[in-house]
Amino acid sequence: MPTAKKMDRVEEIQDLLRRASVTIATDYRGLNTADLTALRRRLREARVEFHVVKNSLATRAAEQAERRSLPELLTGPTALALGFGDEVEAARSLTDYIRTSRISLPIRGGVLGERLLQVQEIQSLASLPRREVLLAQFMGGLNAPVAGLVTVLNALLAGLVRVLDARAKQMAEQTPGAALARVAPAAEIEAPTPVEGAPPPEEAELAATEAAAGGPALAQEETLSAGEPGQESPPA
Repeated sequence: MPTAKKMDRVEEIQDLLRRASVTIATDYRGLNTADLTALRRRLREARVEFHVVKNSLATRAAEQAERRSLPELLTGPTALALGFGDEVEAARSLTDYIRTSRISLPIRGGVLGERLLQVQEIQSLASLPRREVLLAQFMGGLNAPVAGLVTVLNALLAGLVRVLDARAKQMAEQTPGAALARVAPAAEIEAPTPVEGAPPPEEAELAATEAAAGGPALAQEETLSAGEPGQESPPA
């Protein structure tokens, strides 16, 4: 029957597994206390905790935490690196420390959600850009089609404006007002050259008026010359 201490340990591992974004199982044999202390200090900067566990207790905790793929990795002496932040940063911090410090810490695999990760997948995860970079790249990919659409729409609108402007100018040139505007003002029209011996323009205009009126000026002159009927002409 499990003791209270073991039950508490199972609950502790279960809580860690539930909260961890990624769990990486390693074989810690060959590490001394100083190595473990330096490793934990380095991983803590990336929000990663490193716990040595008993396989039987970790198996029970994994089942209760619904991390059922984890027991496949619990063979031999086991230590779990549990990341509570960015999964990529957790995997990178562990693999970088193993490479730079040259400690013997074989990775068996990991668990990401319910998915079992092989060693190669953990290495691939560690090589990905940071979460912020991935989000920026994703948003840039979304914005690129929108920016291209805006550019195309702007070009179409600019072309439409040019066509409408040209049509407006063409219609303005075809209106009567525009045709009159192209005729020279009256002051700029050269007056006709008078013919030698012809009456002045004023007399010619008067003669034309009298002719149109039936010659009233001439009739009045004849009446005055002949006098009224029955009257004698004044002596010469």
